[in-house]
Amino acid sequence: MKRLANGGLKISNIGIGTYKGSLNEEDDILQFNAIIDSVLSGINVIDTCSNFRGGRSERVVGGAVAYLI
Repeated sequence: MKRLANGGLKISNIGIGTYKGSLNEEDDILQFNAIIDSVLSGINVIDTCSNFRGGRSERVVGGAVAYLI
């Protein structure tokens, strides 16, 4: 873990990218599970963008985060 800038927020040394994660419903399930496993393994950086698959990837990320909360 590293501290982000001079603040107290700690971020993992690696993150998970979601660019090509959601092409169809089967991929959504795989990406959802990969995000859950990553966060449970200590990763707290998820790279995403509203342009990734027309927002489909972001919906999966949001679902995974909601599941973890």
